Amino acid sequence: MELSTAERFQLLKITAGLESNLATLRIIRDLRHDLSFSEEELQALNLTQDGTTLRWTGTTPDKAVELGPAARGAVVNVFKKLEAEERLTLEHLPLYEKFLDV
Repeated sequence: MELSTAERFQLLKITAGLESNLATLRIIRDLRHDLSFSEEELQALNLTQDGTTLRWTGTTPDKAVELGPAARGAVVNVFKKLEAEERLTLEHLPLYEKFLDV
């Protein structure tokens, strides 16, 4: 799946507090590693942090990230939980639609 810089940051954020069984957590750990940014990417992004808000002025190309069924299912479950709790935001919408084929 091709993911933009913003989508990668968003997935890193929503999977940070994920709770599951041991096997799924190991898969999510690997996914988070794949989503992470290299030193070169971070330098190109000119990333700054203001409290909990990340900002960047540079660009990096979209990154192809392989998601197996367990990783994809875990992300879908996070989005379904956010929706059930009415905690989805407009920021989530493009990625939500990408994962839930809406």
